Amino acid sequence: MNRIVAWSLVLLLGSTVSGLAQETGREALDAFVSSFQVDGLNVGYGSAKEEGDGLTIEDFTITYSATFAFEGEGGQPSSIAVRLDMTAPEIVAFKLRHDAGGLAADRFDFTDVLEQGGSVLIDGKPAFEFRAAIHNYRISGMVWPHLLPFPTGLKGQVRAWIDWYRVIAGFRVDVATADFVTGRFSVSEEPGGEGGFSSDVEYKDFRMEGMRDGRIALYSMGPMVQETRYQLDGAPYAETSIIDSTLVKNLNAMALFELFDPKPEGTGQRVALVESI
Repeated sequence: MNRIVAWSLVLLLGSTVSGLAQETGREALDAFVSSFQVDGLNVGYGSAKEEGDGLTIEDFTITYSATFAFEGEGGQPSSIAVRLDMTAPEIVAFKLRHDAGGLAADRFDFTDVLEQGGSVLIDGKPAFEFRAAIHNYRISGMVWPHLLPFPTGLKGQVRAWIDWYRVIAGFRVDVATADFVTGRFSVSEEPGGEGGFSSDVEYKDFRMEGMRDGRIALYSMGPMVQETRYQLDGAPYAETSIIDSTLVKNLNAMALFELFDPKPEGTGQRVALVESI
């Protein structure tokens, strides 16, 4: 159960944006950075230079760390510690603006690589870790909405986290593409030495279209290679999976999170999570 909570936190954590309309891209960026008012969250950049409609941002970073305490199995005190980070050596933002709707730009070009990572500790012990690198990442028509403050805990906070994610669903992207993506993630063993594994993955030609209101109209990627390593009956094993291409249409991510909503009412209507894969 603790692992399910930990994975949910990794999916849900993010950042807040607020502020008034700004006249220049640099002012919009500074308003965006200064608006993050969350304990454990740090946002910054090294330098920013405007040229025409473009703002070149060097050494942009976001880091977040927090520990959530709750009552575990048998009433024992338990905790989940989460750390997330994102770094981009250079971003060029075109027509960057910041107003009552949040942060928006016509296009973001990550001219080198966008790196992301994170880890989860359960009761002080490693449970999950990941690193990813997105190469030649480009995002068009992005809107980053003003978000609610993070819920302060876990117990009795399910509705608060759902409401928080509903605001995140206001995050919009017209088109996002990347030449290729590499990643590594690992899940630590359960007590007794079972359940742990690590995996390396690489895929090419990533594309996403029409992300809004918690839905994604199209998600596709080209060739993918994944190698997974694990222990079975004390012996090391490795397996390789190769997928030629993937195409997903009309993914309703919001519907997945609403399954956890404790509200008693319902519509009685069937909801499609995905149109086709």
